[in-house]
Amino acid sequence: MPFKRIMAGRTKRLRLKIVRFLEKKGPQNSQQIYDYLNKSSYSGATQQQVGNILSKDPRFRPVSRTQVLSPAQNQRYDIQIWDLSLDYKEWE
Repeated sequence: MPFKRIMAGRTKRLRLKIVRFLEKKGPQNSQQIYDYLNKSSYSGATQQQVGNILSKDPRFRPVSRTQVLSPAQNQRYDIQIWDLSLDYKEWE
């Protein structure tokens, strides 16, 4: 069966790291994915890059949202939880 192609460009390594991370850990929120990328790679990634990768790559799907309490401002905000889509192995 032929693979479906993803035109990743300069974010190909980041995308592959996210796939491996989610395979290993299961569903994670976007902050945990961002922290992992910045700890495991030399150049890291910005929040904007991580958000764009997760929302536009068909291998990732949003599972739910959860509320997080910000320790500094004592405010609540929503954060997205992501997982691999069911057909993620079909994508190259």
